[in-house]
Amino acid sequence: DMLLDNADQWNRCMVGFFPGFPSRVWRQCGLENVSTTSNGFMIFQFTTAAEMHTVLEKGPWMFGGKNIVLQQWHPRFQFDKNNISTLPIWVRLHDFPFPLWSKSRLSMATSMVGRPLSCDESTYTCTRLDYA
Repeated sequence: DMLLDNADQWNRCMVGFFPGFPSRVWRQCGLENVSTTSNGFMIFQFTTAAEMHTVLEKGPWMFGGKNIVLQQWHPRFQFDKNNISTLPIWVRLHDFPFPLWSKSRLSMATSMVGRPLSCDESTYTCTRLDYA
């Protein structure tokens, strides 16, 4: 299949679009090149696939107060914003009872909105208590 012939070059790339530019932040995470497409997508190429996965796993990312939608590139990727079916979001739980601030309870509460992906350090360590 011709789509797979050159796939190795792109296996350590992810694709995204957003207003703003994260190169400063991601350079220290192995970002080596950024390319753009005519319809507003950007391709972020990393030194290794592991570094790219690290950036993906630390998300969701925001730049300029806006979410950046990211996913790993694959040979059948279509550069069409209308094909996006899910979006990661941050959820803030205001007035969340302190006795429930644990990984399992936070996960249970946020699973009512969707599948929990991660939690910020300030929430886990209870160093910011105005919201979970």
